[in-house]
Amino acid sequence: MHLDQISTFVAVIESGSFNKASAKLFLSQPTITHRINKLESELGISLLVRGKKEVQLTQEGGIFLNYAKDILQSFQESLTKIESLKSEPSINFGYGFSLKLFMINNVISSITSLNHNTCYNFTAIKDVDVVSNLLENKIQIGFTRELLENDYLEFHLISDEPIYTVAGKKLGLSGNSKISFEKIIDENFIVPSRETLQNDFFITYLEARKANIKFRTNDVEIQKKLVIEGYGISYFTKENIIEEIYNNSIVPLQIEEFANISSPIYLAHRKDINNKMLQNIFDVLSKSIYKKKVITV
Repeated sequence: MHLDQISTFVAVIESGSFNKASAKLFLSQPTITHRINKLESELGISLLVRGKKEVQLTQEGGIFLNYAKDILQSFQESLTKIESLKSEPSINFGYGFSLKLFMINNVISSITSLNHNTCYNFTAIKDVDVVSNLLENKIQIGFTRELLENDYLEFHLISDEPIYTVAGKKLGLSGNSKISFEKIIDENFIVPSRETLQNDFFITYLEARKANIKFRTNDVEIQKKLVIEGYGISYFTKENIIEEIYNNSIVPLQIEEFANISSPIYLAHRKDINNKMLQNIFDVLSKSIYKKKVITV
């Protein structure tokens, strides 16, 4: 019996169905089914009555559910106590690939003054993986552009950055006047990988209009290089291209359909956060970068 089986069982009951649990945990439905079947096999009992749209607990399942919740709670409490015993406390941060400069320019400068005895670990991950990493306690604080619904997490809007549609100077497009998207629809486009940002507005817009998405990458430096070399049109937050705009190697375009588009940044953490050091970091980041605003999803 493994913790992932137990946590999956609890998630299925709380969600009401395998399908909803799959979306909640960001796992495939076959994975959910396999974990539940394995758990039932190891226990030698049936925990659930499977319906077409929802599941119900068997009598044995109802008894086991209470113990399952106690096991998960005890596990989380043990992690907290073990963490507090470490001579050098550490905090693990996870952030989306596109947020590297945001982390460097905003987050690091805000937290380093808090506690010099704390070790800070920074890991770049896919935005959609922030949720699973938080739930599994691989990270304690996450930064993402994706607002992802989850019953166990809170998301706080800490920044909202303007988006710039740009082209390399070599492409020969002018940024001096407003133009419609139809004027550039025949150009090549360079976008983040879908795995990086699942709900990207621009990708959805381009795909709906059958625009030519020529390049996809999860590396913002490669994305910029392709633009500068004239391989297509792309989009960035200003923080990522301010140097290139200054030296005139990238031209901001005035696309009418993309006026006033911005990209939010959310700080995410578990709702059951009870570590004073984590809470202090969260408070500092919320106040220093933007303003604290709880997002209800």
